Amino acid sequence: MSKELIITLINYDMGGAQRRAFSLANNFVKKGYNVYVLSVLGENSSLSFQNHFSIDERVNVVFIPEYYKKHKKNKIVAKSEKIIKHKISFLKKLQLIFKPFKRFTETINYNINGFKKCCALRSFMISHHDSIVINFGFNIYDRIHFAVKGLNCKIIYAETNASNKYSLGRFFNFTSKSIKKSNATVFQTVVEKEEHGLTKNPKAYVIHNPIKTDLPKPYEGNRNKTIVNFCRLSRQKNLLLLIQAFERFHSEFPDYKLEIYADSTDPNDFEYKNELMSFVFNNNLTDYVFLLPPTSDIHNIILNYAMFVSSSDYEGISNSMIEAMAIGLPCVCTDCGGGGAREMITDGENGLLVPIGDVEALKNAMIRMITEEGLSKRCSKNAAKIRETHSIENIAEKWIEIINKI
Repeated sequence: MSKELIITLINYDMGGAQRRAFSLANNFVKKGYNVYVLSVLGENSSLSFQNHFSIDERVNVVFIPEYYKKHKKNKIVAKSEKIIKHKISFLKKLQLIFKPFKRFTETINYNINGFKKCCALRSFMISHHDSIVINFGFNIYDRIHFAVKGLNCKIIYAETNASNKYSLGRFFNFTSKSIKKSNATVFQTVVEKEEHGLTKNPKAYVIHNPIKTDLPKPYEGNRNKTIVNFCRLSRQKNLLLLIQAFERFHSEFPDYKLEIYADSTDPNDFEYKNELMSFVFNNNLTDYVFLLPPTSDIHNIILNYAMFVSSSDYEGISNSMIEAMAIGLPCVCTDCGGGGAREMITDGENGLLVPIGDVEALKNAMIRMITEEGLSKRCSKNAAKIRETHSIENIAEKWIEIINKI
């Protein structure tokens, strides 16, 4: 069994995949593994996120673009790149021969694209050819798949989102087939496993996300009249739905306010942030709705808030949701695609579930949480039980069982 683990991420951001990956990395080094976490596309400018994730100093953090620049003239790396260029040249010749046959040309195009993108990552992998690679994310799996070809690496694919997020990708079907050939696949939910067609696959597993280790103890007193969400700023979170539902809620309960702690390093999300801010301004909500930057002290800030509300259209297991549950915040969540909320919440017992995209249903659930006698306290108490079932120790052991099997 290899004692070297390589965890691959698309970049260093404040998203759930990164939080999940670093929690596991920290635990793995404590178990004696030599652990690398690779930012496959991200540059070193985002290194400030290390503090946010409390990365163990024994975890080796590597930015692949920078690593490649430093090592691309190395003889072994240069030789590997030359071989890849020859493979691409050969595939382009096949492309011309099989041009009339769409099925063959699509396969060839997929391989050309994969080899083109894998060079930087392969420059690292050829020096770590006996490792177990845990790949977090569908959208970089092809790079890992091609980067380890011919090496002695084993791959565990870890789904990080609801699978339907990627269904419009150009090579979705090819990537899905490659994932099925990995040494193991780990999904956050049963729904994700089903969506990949791996329900009966003995190498496919479901492991929920772990809870952060340093969360404050659940709060049991009177609650502040503030509703909160903290998440990565993205359209999939449907924060506009949350603001619209709160607007209706606020008309009946004017003492309440809404705080949303969200941001993103992705320029594509900036436009969405502006849309949210414009809605707040245009509907005279600036005194009641606040879009705030993320903070590492978020759990202490929101500990005594009225409730956590998630309005996502799709999720795997939302880290924000399970962290809110762990500190005893009453939770209202959409029954989003990916099945994460449904898998964690029993409606009326440890939270409330509502249909996705339904403003009125979301508003009514928020009202129910503060008006139905005993509901808030019951949901708070039952939700906090997740601290034991989803501790990093319990979740990491499930991962290590898979690592030992392959």
